[in-house]
Amino acid sequence: MFVRFYIGCDRCDDWFHGSCVGVTKSEADRMDTYVCPICQQKESVVDADAASVPLQERHWLELRRVVTSLQVNTSSGSFFTMCCYV
Repeated sequence: MFVRFYIGCDRCDDWFHGSCVGVTKSEADRMDTYVCPICQQKESVVDADAASVPLQERHWLELRRVVTSLQVNTSSGSFFTMCCYV
């Protein structure tokens, strides 16, 4: 009798054949958690959406403060003088 190895996703609780998601039984035994390809894709879409949120005015002000501080610091070198126009 042939028994297939299954692995459960710790995010959505769906189960997958290990061979279908590229995980062997020995690899699964060493994992603390498993996130299926579908949940991984959903997480990367959420991360990409978060990265595309425009900065608010207070963020721009803080960024300007940090860059100005780096420009004043002599150890920051000429990189900031040439590349960071604020």
